[in-house]
Amino acid sequence: MKDWVLRHRKWVAGGALTLVVIGIVLIAQRSDSHRPPVLQRIAAGRAHTCAVNLSGVIRCWGDNSYGQLGNGTTEASSAPVSVTGISNAIAISGSGNHTCAMTSTGTVLCWGANDSGQLGDGGTTASSLPIPVAAVGDGVRAVSASTTHSCAVTRSRAVWCWGDNGSGQRGVSESAPDTAPTAVAGLPDDATDIAVGNGFTCVVLATGATSCWGDNGDGQLGLGDTQPRKPGELVAGLPATASISAGDTHACGVTLEGGVMCWGANFAGQVGVIKAAKNALTPMGASGLGEGNAVVAAGFRATCATTIAGHVTCWGGSTDDEVENAPTVIQELPPSQGISVGAFHACALTAAEAWCWGQNTDGQLGDGTLRDHDEPMRVVGF
Repeated sequence: MKDWVLRHRKWVAGGALTLVVIGIVLIAQRSDSHRPPVLQRIAAGRAHTCAVNLSGVIRCWGDNSYGQLGNGTTEASSAPVSVTGISNAIAISGSGNHTCAMTSTGTVLCWGANDSGQLGDGGTTASSLPIPVAAVGDGVRAVSASTTHSCAVTRSRAVWCWGDNGSGQRGVSESAPDTAPTAVAGLPDDATDIAVGNGFTCVVLATGATSCWGDNGDGQLGLGDTQPRKPGELVAGLPATASISAGDTHACGVTLEGGVMCWGANFAGQVGVIKAAKNALTPMGASGLGEGNAVVAAGFRATCATTIAGHVTCWGGSTDDEVENAPTVIQELPPSQGISVGAFHACALTAAEAWCWGQNTDGQLGDGTLRDHDEPMRVVGF
């Protein structure tokens, strides 16, 4: 994995860094018989990471310019600090510079950057302390946070979104006057899973079908073309799906059989096929990746998956035209329960430990240093 975590300097020199979106799915109290609840407890943002420990406390580390560590300050930390005021978290979702968490009571709280209203309080002022998303109440079963917008699934299976709507990603008219949470129009109330990317949103329905809407410039809606859409159309050719993850401009789903299929941008091989191939306008199976996968995490230019047995496999992130970057098992990791991919780093969560690797300029690896590492490092003091 050295190619995608350390060779990024070559790519950055040629252009501006794009903020990552991590569309990890968070689900609680799910009654669907085909898959037990997916409670993702780790989230890697642009240059920070947050994770939920076994006590329900959220610990964050890395960049804190917008208060994305949630401890009431804007001071960066290369070691974990506790998010203030949350002791019953069960799942978490991260983005470029903000994070949202779900508690055991179904309440959603967000903190960090808020320039597009992604914290859900109706304003645009950043917050270094968690803010409840009051409009969606305490009946939330899933939440996903992107760079500039966030969405949640309520216990009645309705979908609510807040934040930026420049591409129609909130599922309301693009001329919607404010950033406050609103219900998605044109979608049946049977969503079971949700993932938000950079300007687009995807949900898994009770039937196992997947619907995506918003920006589609790279085929990230999986509809066979690059035209934007409103909610309602289904991803083409995707088998029944249990969970979904949205990256910056691509998305991936875990099928009921445990396979992984991805679609959208493939400039770094993040879809799981040879990087030189065109963007995938419809879902494609990750080359060389078998079944038995439990969770998939799509990041900015790379993707990782965790099997039921706890093995972590990653692919993409290449900056070298001669490197295919096929799926590679991360041998150095202990059995892992969750995985998250940031801009140029990734983190995995075991039963009681967190491990990170990649870029570390802001301390986002949590090992107490600012040194990059191409092999997983255990987060200190988690």
